[in-house]
Amino acid sequence: MKKTLLIVLPIICLNIIAIFFLLPERKDSVYIAVVGPMSGGSIEIGDEMLRGIRLYISKVNKRGGINGRKVELILFDDKNDRRNALKVSSRITDDNRLMLVIGHYYSQTSMAAGEVYRGSGIPAITASATAESVTMENDWYFRTIPGNRLMARFIANYVKWSLVKSEISIIYDFDEYGMSLLDNIEKEAKNLDIKVKNKWGFNRESKNLNEQLSTISSKVRATDDPGIIFFATHSSAATKLVTSLKYPGTNYIFIGADALSGRKFIRVLNEYPAENRWPGYYSDGIYAVSPFLIETADERAVAFQKEFVSAYNKEPSWVSACYYDAAQIALEAIEKAGVQGNKVMEDRRRIKDALGRFNSYYSAFEGITGLLYFDKEGNARRPLAIGFYQKQKFIPAFSQYRLVADEAKEDQKIIQVEGQKMTGIRMVYAGIDINKISDMNVKQGIYNIDFLIWFRFEGVFDDTRIKFTNAVEPNLKLGSPIAEEVNGNVTTRTYRLIADFKSDFGFYEYPFDYHSLHIRFHHQNIPRIKLIYVPDTLGMPKFAREEDIGNAVSNEISGWKITNISCFQDNINLSKNEDKKILYSRINSEIKIERNEKGFIIGTFFPFIVILGMLFFIHSIPAEKMTVRIFVCVAAAATGSIYHLLLFSLSSGFIALEYVLYAIYFLSITTALVSIEAYNLRGRRIAKRIDQIDKAMYSFIILLSIVSLLAYLFYYYYY
Repeated sequence: MKKTLLIVLPIICLNIIAIFFLLPERKDSVYIAVVGPMSGGSIEIGDEMLRGIRLYISKVNKRGGINGRKVELILFDDKNDRRNALKVSSRITDDNRLMLVIGHYYSQTSMAAGEVYRGSGIPAITASATAESVTMENDWYFRTIPGNRLMARFIANYVKWSLVKSEISIIYDFDEYGMSLLDNIEKEAKNLDIKVKNKWGFNRESKNLNEQLSTISSKVRATDDPGIIFFATHSSAATKLVTSLKYPGTNYIFIGADALSGRKFIRVLNEYPAENRWPGYYSDGIYAVSPFLIETADERAVAFQKEFVSAYNKEPSWVSACYYDAAQIALEAIEKAGVQGNKVMEDRRRIKDALGRFNSYYSAFEGITGLLYFDKEGNARRPLAIGFYQKQKFIPAFSQYRLVADEAKEDQKIIQVEGQKMTGIRMVYAGIDINKISDMNVKQGIYNIDFLIWFRFEGVFDDTRIKFTNAVEPNLKLGSPIAEEVNGNVTTRTYRLIADFKSDFGFYEYPFDYHSLHIRFHHQNIPRIKLIYVPDTLGMPKFAREEDIGNAVSNEISGWKITNISCFQDNINLSKNEDKKILYSRINSEIKIERNEKGFIIGTFFPFIVILGMLFFIHSIPAEKMTVRIFVCVAAAATGSIYHLLLFSLSSGFIALEYVLYAIYFLSITTALVSIEAYNLRGRRIAKRIDQIDKAMYSFIILLSIVSLLAYLFYYYYY
C-alpha cells in the first residue's frame, strides 16, 4: 500500500501542477457604462438603447470578447434629469473598472454629464443627443449621428433641392435643442436664398405652454402661405401643434427634426381620437429626418434587422440601430487602444485617442447606419435619412442623399452640407401581388405565376429596363401597363405578367420538405448608388384594392399549401471584376410552400414498411433454411436500392430519408451474415442457444428500426 501511495501521489501532484499552468489565464472583463432613461416616462427609449447595445455585445462575447476578455455592461439611470445625470456621471468616473460611457440619450443630460467626463477623463459616446454643446469644446465626448448644425442645414438643402421650395416658416422651442436648430437653419436658408417668412417660439417649461402653442396655431392659420413649416421642437409639442393645424381642407407641409421620426411621436398622436380611428388623419405626409432608415441601408443593416427581430420579436427603431453602432465603434476603439486594465486613466485616454483616429472618409468605421467618422469636434459626418408618414408608417422619401469622396466623379448634382459632398439617391417603391400559382415542376424547380407588379415613383422613371433574374425566359419584359395613376408628382404604374420562374429547391427533409418560390428583379442600368427599391407594402394600386385582387392567391399546385408571402429588398453584385463590386438594388417576392398531402407522405414511407416487414419476418424462418433467409435479405436490399435510385432522380443533393435506406442496407447485410453463421452452427450443442440469440437479435434490430422511423416521422411532422 505504501509503495502504491509513493508512486500514485507524485503523479497526482504533477497532474495538478500541469493543469494549473496549462489552463488559460483568466482575464478580467472589459466594463462599459450604459446610461440613459431606464425608468419613468422615458423608459421605452432606454429599452430601445439597451436592445441595440446588448445585441452587439452578446455577439462579441460569443466570439470570445475583446482579446479574450468578456465585455460587461453596467447600467445607470439618469431619469432624463440634469441633476440625476450629474450624480450618475460622478459615480461612473469614480468606478475604476469602467473604460467608456455609452449615453446619455437627451442633450440636456449629456451636456451636464459631459463636464464631469471631461474633467475626469473618461470617453463617452452618444447616439442620440444632437445639441452642438454636447461635443463642442469637449474632446472626450463623441456623437455617432449628425448634430443639430448639420441636421438643420441638411433639412434646408432638402427643402431647396428635393422639395423644391423657397419659403419656410419655423416653430421652435427656446431650449438648447430648438435654438440651435433655429440658428443653423436660418443661416443655411440665407445661403440657399430660402426666405424665412415667419418664426414662432415657445417655452415648453412654461406653465402656460398650451396657451403659447394655441397662439402659434392661430398665427399660422392667419398666414396666407407660411411655406413649409419646420418644427424645431420636441415630439410632445409637435403633436399638439399638428393636431391643431391639420384638418380636412388644409394643405400645410410639415417637416421636423429627428424628434418627429421617433416612435413616441406616433404613439402620442394615437391618443387623439381622429388619428386613432383613421390612421394617418394627422400624420400622413409629415416629413422628418432620421439618423437611420432600414430601407436606405445596405446588407449589413438587413442582417442586423433579422438578428434584432429574432432576438426581441420586434422591428428595430433608429435608436436601437444607432446605439448598436455606438457599441460597435466603442469596442473597436477599445480593441485598437490595446487596453491593459491596470492603469485606468491611461487606458481611458488611449480609448479616446483611438476614437479620434476615425477622423476622415478614408479611416471611417463601417457601421450598419453608414460610414462613421468624427470631425474635430467629435461629431459624425454623414447624411441623414428623410422619411414621411403614411398610415402611421414612417417610410423613406423619394429622394435621399449619400456621401461622396472628394475626388469622386459623379454624373449627378452634388450638394455640400457643412463641407460634406453629397449626391442624390432615388427611391422607387415597388410591389408584387400574386394572383395565381400553377404548373409547378418540383424536380426542375420551375413554376408559373400570374401576378401584378407596380412602381410608385416621383418624376420620371424608366421601368422598361427591368431584369427578372430568375425568369425562365431570359428576356422577359413588362409589356404595356394595365393602369397608371398620377397624384401630383407621384406616378403609380401597374403591369400584369404571367410567366415561368425558377428557384433552387432543396429536398433534404423530403417528404416533409418546404420550398420558396421567388420573383426577383433589378434595374439593368442604374446601380444601387443611384437607385434603391423599397418594398411597397402600402401603395397597392387603387383598382387592385377595390377589386380585391391578390388578397386570396389562387393556388393550383396540388399537394402543396402556401404558408407565407413576403417582399424584401437586397443587393446583387453584377461586376465581372472580383476586386470591385457594382451593386444593384433588387426586389424579392418570396412565396413559401409546404406539402399538404397525407396520401403522398404515406406512399413515400410504404416501401420502408414493406422492407422492414420482410426483415422482421426472417426471425420466424428456421436457421436451417439459410437460402430462403438470404433471398429475403437480398430482396430487401434490392428494394431499398431501387427506391434509392428514385430519390437520386429527385435531387442531386443529400436527402435525410437516405439515412433510413442506409440502415436498411446495414440490417440486410447483418441479417444475412447472422443467418449464415446460424446455419454453420446447426447440429452443435449451442445451436439452440444460437437460434434463440438469432431471434432475439432480429427482434431487437427490427424493433429499433421501427422506433427510429416513428421518431423520424414525429420530428418532421411536428417540428
